[in-house]
Amino acid sequence: MFGCSKYDCRTTYVIDTETIKGWKVNDTIILQSLVESLGMKEKILEMVTDQIWKLGRRQRREYFFIRSVNNDNILQLMAMFANQPKAVLITTRDADTIKRFMPNTCFTLCEVGTLDEEYRIVFDMEMIESCVGDNEKTIRKSKPKRSLLAGKIEVLVQAMKEHVYAAHDYMEHTAEAGEIKLLPKPNQAQLAKMTNLSQQDVSKCLRDPEAAILRLLWEKSKTMEGIEELARMFPQR
Repeated sequence: MFGCSKYDCRTTYVIDTETIKGWKVNDTIILQSLVESLGMKEKILEMVTDQIWKLGRRQRREYFFIRSVNNDNILQLMAMFANQPKAVLITTRDADTIKRFMPNTCFTLCEVGTLDEEYRIVFDMEMIESCVGDNEKTIRKSKPKRSLLAGKIEVLVQAMKEHVYAAHDYMEHTAEAGEIKLLPKPNQAQLAKMTNLSQQDVSKCLRDPEAAILRLLWEKSKTMEGIEELARMFPQR
């Protein structure tokens, strides 16, 4: 049987400091380099401590850097940028959540930034222009049809809010009977029938970049926790 006493089981290893190499990311330097590459001269403003920075304005668009995006802060971001659909949002690695729930142009540092031979970060301005420029063309091209589509989205949003209210009332009613139950969310065909729209309209609206609130209602109404959260976000008047 092998073992060690409290006096002899500790071993010390000496590490040569010359062999230790590591990285420490300096956000300020990276953001300043990005601002200079974009040709903006405003002072970087930290809006949410260690999370969100306003970089400046370029070609009538505001640019913001967001350290991370996830399910925990997407609601905060949606509320913060609700009145700024043309703002350009830049994050670190994963922009899918923003693209899924928000209409803003978004790209990541990983997509547009590389290190040169001297380990200095370099930004691909052609790629940035492509991301922002394509979004502008899409907005101009779709503008004539937006009012009609926006009207359909609003009808669907109202229908889903009504479902949330009904589902929340149903949960409270069943809780009094001893077992909380969830009212099933309508599928696309049922939602189309409820709103006198076609199922194709419903599908198109759910995919629309500016239908973030509709998608939020649609996806979160699948669970009891989601219904409770939505009921707090959209209280009955």
